[in-house]
Parts: sequence; structure tokens; C-alpha cells
Amino acid sequence: MTLYETMVNESKELYKSLPEEGNELFKRRFIPIELPQSFGSSTAQAQEASSDINKLPIKFDAIISGNGCRSMSKAVKIAAAGSEEYMNAISSRIYDTGSDKYSAFINASSSNAVIVNISDTSTRKLNLFFSTNSDICTQVFINAAKNAECEITEWHSSSEHSGSINGVINEIIASPYSKIALNVVHNEPSEAKVLNVSKAVAMSNAHATVNYVYLGGSLTKSRNYLFASGYSAGVVANEFVFAQSEQKYDINTSIVNEAEATSARLTSKAVVSDKSVCFLKGFSKINHGAKDSHSFVEERGLIIEKSAKLESIPSMSIDESQVKASHSSSMAPLDQDTIFYLNSRGIDSKTARMLIISGFSISQLAKISDDMLKVALSSIVSSRSSGIDGIGKIPSIASRDMWIPPASYTTIQKHKDLEAV
Repeated sequence: MTLYETMVNESKELYKSLPEEGNELFKRRFIPIELPQSFGSSTAQAQEASSDINKLPIKFDAIISGNGCRSMSKAVKIAAAGSEEYMNAISSRIYDTGSDKYSAFINASSSNAVIVNISDTSTRKLNLFFSTNSDICTQVFINAAKNAECEITEWHSSSEHSGSINGVINEIIASPYSKIALNVVHNEPSEAKVLNVSKAVAMSNAHATVNYVYLGGSLTKSRNYLFASGYSAGVVANEFVFAQSEQKYDINTSIVNEAEATSARLTSKAVVSDKSVCFLKGFSKINHGAKDSHSFVEERGLIIEKSAKLESIPSMSIDESQVKASHSSSMAPLDQDTIFYLNSRGIDSKTARMLIISGFSISQLAKISDDMLKVALSSIVSSRSSGIDGIGKIPSIASRDMWIPPASYTTIQKHKDLEAV
């Protein structure tokens, strides 16, 4: 038996034995997901990419699909499961896939690994497109070398409204003095199931920002961990959920201060309507010895209909006294007084509702620095808020007459502001 086969078999056994929710704090608040007992990528024929790739105002540097992958950038390598490059990436991983049921499933089912190495000191931007007609699980390894700067976007989609499974594990390493931003967008069709796992580590004086945007899928399970591991390191997680129909989202994100003078921030926003369900579970931990560190968790929600369900569960664990930390949560229904005011100004109720939702959403999407990506995401939110397009659809995108607030701070500036609090 090869090393790869041994690893797959071990992951299968872990998946079967591990509980659906291992965190005692959240065992009463999680959404179960049914996954197939068979493992491995589907042999069903899959197109190389969905039509979404032609609708987006973004040039992609790599396309990853169930039956075909190609990279147009020297910085992105795609290794097939079981290959030497694949096993080297797996063996050097920083994330313990044996600690989580769904991570074990992805590890056993991955058809390839996407390896991104940013080795020079110049700023680099990369866009990756993930598409499938069938089940696909992928592992992405991103390494920003010392002094490197990069922004990477992952767009996850599908070319058909099938009950496929899209699973991804992201591992991000920000080496000393590097700056890395990762945008993860899930816009799968309404029948798809989504598994999203990520771990980011920022070393000394490094800064890592991850922007998660959840738009598609019938059921999404997300587990994210961000560690400020070196002196004066910073991590930022920004999350946005837009839930309609009967979509279900179980989002669990942890930020950890592991070293002195580190900063960590988690900001989550969710819009829920119809019969959708969303759990926002933000957790902050400051380890013993992480003096002069700052940690903040903020969760905000907008509930459009009474039939929708949104639960916010922020929590903290602090093992050091010389720190600054806070968490907050605020959920509210659509403000009828605001709609009445807009009506008095000649704006009909449907348009007023769309404007309120868009304003709430865009303030979060504005934290993404890629302007064209912000335009695309804002167009999707506006279209779905108006009832024009359904889950997983992309409208005609035109940037004219669209106002999007600029990102007010760079990643470095954000952390300086945190340190000044």
C-alpha cells in the first residue's frame, strides 16, 4: 500500500469516527450535513468551467474543475492526488485534518492540490476559478515568502444545478514581514453542498486578511482558524453571508493571539430571508504570554422575514491580563420606519428594501480591495435583493452608476488603528 493510499484510508476512518460538532460550546447549535459514504472525486463528465467565468469582469490565472485543471501562472501549480508534489504539500501541512470530520472527508476525497508560492518581493494578484458539474474536493496551499505582498481570489461555482459537493481546505502561511489577502467566494447553485475549511498563520510582523463571501449552496459548513503567531503579527477575518430560500449556513471562525503585541479581528455580517438559517459562531482566544495584544469579535445581522433564523454566538477565552479584547453582537429585523421614510420620498417598498439590504451588505464587501470583485459581488447582492436572479446566478455586471465605498484602510493601517485603541 502506498503512502497516499494509507493517508486516504486513515482519513476515511477518521471521517466515520469523528462527531459532526466537536466543540462543546456549539454542540447544540450546528447544522448536520449528509455526505456520501463513498470517497474520491466523481468520474462523471465535467465541463472545464461554468459559464460564470465569462460573466465575471475578472481575469483568472488558474481553472480547477472535476475533470480538467490548468494554470496560466508560474506561481500556481496544480498537483494531482497521489503525485509527488501532492504528497510533499500534504506532508508539510499546518492544519490537522484529523481534528474535524469534514476536513477528514476533504482530505480523503481531494482530487488535486493547488500550490501557490509567492516568492518575490513585488505585489502580486492571482485569481483562481473552481468549477464542477460533479463532486470536487481540493486543497489549496498558499505561501507568501518574507516581504512578499499578494492578493488572491478564489471563486467557487458550478455549471449545473446539481447536488454536487464542493469541498476546499485552504492553508495560508504569511512569512515574516509579508502581507497576504485571500478572498474566498462561494456562489454554488442552490442544490450544492459546500464544505469550507481554512487555516491562516501570520508570523512575525506579517499580516493576513481573509474575506469570506457565502452566497450559494443549499447547505454550507465552514470552519476557519486564523493565528497571529509571531511578534507584532496581525490577522483579520471578514465574513459576509447572504441567505435566501431554504439555504442553511453553519459558520464557525476562530481567531487566536499566540504571541506578544499581536492583533486579531473578526467581523461577520449576515442577511437572512425566507426560510433560511444561519449560525455565526465567532471565537477569540488570547494565549498566555500574548501581552499587549488586541482581539475583537463583531457580529451583525439583518433579518428580512420572521420565518428566517439567525443566531449569533460570539465568545472569548483570555489567558493573559495585559490585553485589550471585546466582542459584540447585534441582530435586527428590516426597519419599517426606514422603508416608510423612503416611501415618503417617492421610492416604492421593493426598491427601498433593496437599498437597505445593499447598503448593509456593501459596507462589508467594501473591505475587499479588488475593485472589480467588489462590483461583481455588489451586483449579485442587488440582483438577488430585487428578486431578479436566484441562488448561484450571476447578473449582467456593469460598473457605471454603481457606487461602492472604497476600502478605508490598508491591512497595515487597520492593524495600526487596532494597536492605537
